[in-house]
Amino acid sequence: MDNTIVKGGIIIMIISSSIISNAQVKLSGDIRSRAEYRHGYKSLADLSQDPAFFISQRTRLTFSYDSEKYKVGIALQDIRTWGNQTQLNISDNLLSIHEAWAEILFKNDLSLKLGRQELVYDDQRILGNVDWAMQGRSHDVALFKYAGKKIKVHLGGAFNQDKEQLDNNIYTVPKNYKTLQFLWMNNKLSDKLSASLLVLNNGLQVSSTDTSGNVKYDTRFSQTLGTRLVHKGEIWSINSSLYLQTGKDGAGKRLSAYNIAADISYKITGKLSAIVGLEYLSGQNQTDTTRAYTNINHSFTPFYGTNHKFNGLMDYFYVGSGHGQVGLQDAFVKIKYKNSKKQWLGADLHIFSSGATVLDNKAFTDNAEIKEMDKYLGFEIDLTGGFKIAKEVDLKMGYSHMLGSETLAILKGVTKTDGNGRTDQISNWAWVMVVIKPTLIDNSP
Repeated sequence: MDNTIVKGGIIIMIISSSIISNAQVKLSGDIRSRAEYRHGYKSLADLSQDPAFFISQRTRLTFSYDSEKYKVGIALQDIRTWGNQTQLNISDNLLSIHEAWAEILFKNDLSLKLGRQELVYDDQRILGNVDWAMQGRSHDVALFKYAGKKIKVHLGGAFNQDKEQLDNNIYTVPKNYKTLQFLWMNNKLSDKLSASLLVLNNGLQVSSTDTSGNVKYDTRFSQTLGTRLVHKGEIWSINSSLYLQTGKDGAGKRLSAYNIAADISYKITGKLSAIVGLEYLSGQNQTDTTRAYTNINHSFTPFYGTNHKFNGLMDYFYVGSGHGQVGLQDAFVKIKYKNSKKQWLGADLHIFSSGATVLDNKAFTDNAEIKEMDKYLGFEIDLTGGFKIAKEVDLKMGYSHMLGSETLAILKGVTKTDGNGRTDQISNWAWVMVVIKPTLIDNSP
């Protein structure tokens, strides 16, 4: 079906609803085009690697309907790279539903939200919508919500299937969980201090084959438990978090990992602010080969968070690109200058080190020597800026540069013919994005 017909039909329904109902109706858009230059993005550039350049686009139409007894949210989106379809193509299968939910409003601040929806909690380290990615992230869940004056409680659950089944619960969709349950609580302790608690039970379905050749499916569960404290002052703000992981990973190993982070922000002037922080994600020691150690997975996984937001904008870590499960230490300084609501500039500096010991594979291969490599992974600088062209139109841009170490090159598999890590190529990334967010209909007071 043509996208124009779909959108036109939705607009007609919304106009009709707004005429016969006193409910709040809103129709808004999100159209963004982003041009990117990549050379060493997600991994250090290799000798034979040519730069990549492309333009991607999101076109999203969001409808919301709020009444006294219930709410409805629907978001349709088309995600594409310019030129990925022929001009006369009549079916590209790129139109999808990003959100489709209904929320039933009960008394006493209770509600039940059902359907495909974004899960965004705290700083999005564990659960986030990944809005930087054109497609974003959403979940098919049932979510109970309580919103008190000071305390908020969310209890959610999901159970995924390929399709309607008759006799089994086998789930084969890649890179997704089979089942998920979580509890999130937030307590506003004072005007400046708040505390959150998150408990996430994540079930991954895996398959195995026995000695007779029979395929068996099993769901393995891991638990993530953590807290986040936020203190917001007029000049100083402090954020800290601690998450622990236990249970089993997808390979069936016992999981014992953790993530700890803290940062301090300071408002230097009315226009200039700075953030200094440190994050540590535990990893697997590559030089400890004892069975007692290797039978346990010590590598922390920030499952469904907005990972692009953390550990550098070039996405070297935890954004679909591995680095040997050795964990990460990220010491950072972020400076932002905001001249007005229309203009801003930012500079982020990251110093990366591994969270656990890295094995020198070359020394081990050549001499069977167990030798540690330097934990230092590299230095990244992210420069960003933007300004408002019009009321609903923003221009954003950025440039990032990674100065990676030989240890990082080895972990990423970027090596020379002699087996040493390659660091002699320029690894950089640049982008420009135009974001248009029109409000097409809004009858809210």
